[in-house]
Amino acid sequence: MLPVTKFGSLLLSPLTLAILLLAAAALLAWYQRQRWLALLCSTGFVLLYLPATAWFSDALLSPLEARYPSVAIEDLPSADVIVVLGGTTEGASRFDSRGNLNQAGERLIRGLELYRAGKAPIVLLSGGASAPKQPEALYMAQWLQDLGMPPSALIVETDSLTTYDNALYSAGIVQ
Repeated sequence: MLPVTKFGSLLLSPLTLAILLLAAAALLAWYQRQRWLALLCSTGFVLLYLPATAWFSDALLSPLEARYPSVAIEDLPSADVIVVLGGTTEGASRFDSRGNLNQAGERLIRGLELYRAGKAPIVLLSGGASAPKQPEALYMAQWLQDLGMPPSALIVETDSLTTYDNALYSAGIVQ
C-alpha cells in the first residue's frame, strides 16, 4: 500500500502534473502537425523537467563545489568565534520543538564539530524570523544544547532575515 500512496502523491504534485500536461500537449500538437506548438510545449517540458532532476542540479553545483573543497577540521586554524549562518532549520514542527533540520543542517553540525575540536570557545548563531515566528538562531541553539554544547558557549543573533543581514550583524557582534 505504501508504494501506491507514494506514487499517487508524486503524481498529484504540481510539478509532475505540469510536466505530464506539457508532455501530453506536445504529443497532441506533434500528431496534429502543429510543429510550433509542439516545439513550445517541448521546450516548456524540458525547462520544467531538467532543473527538477538530481543530475542536472549536481552538474550545476559541481564546478562551484570543486573550487571550495572540504577541509579537515584538524587542518583549520583556531579562531575567536565560530559563526554559523541561518538557513539550517524549517522552524518548529508538530513532532519537534527544536525545528526540523533541512539540507543546510550540516553547517550546524560542522559548527558543533569545530567547537568540540577546540577551534574556538564561542559559537555565534545567526538567524532571525519575521514575526510572529521564533528566530531560527533560537532553534539552532536548542539543537546544539541538546547535543551537549553548554549555553555559555553560545551567542545568538536573532535580527537577521537574509544572508547579507547574517554577515552584517554577525560582523558587528564579533567586532
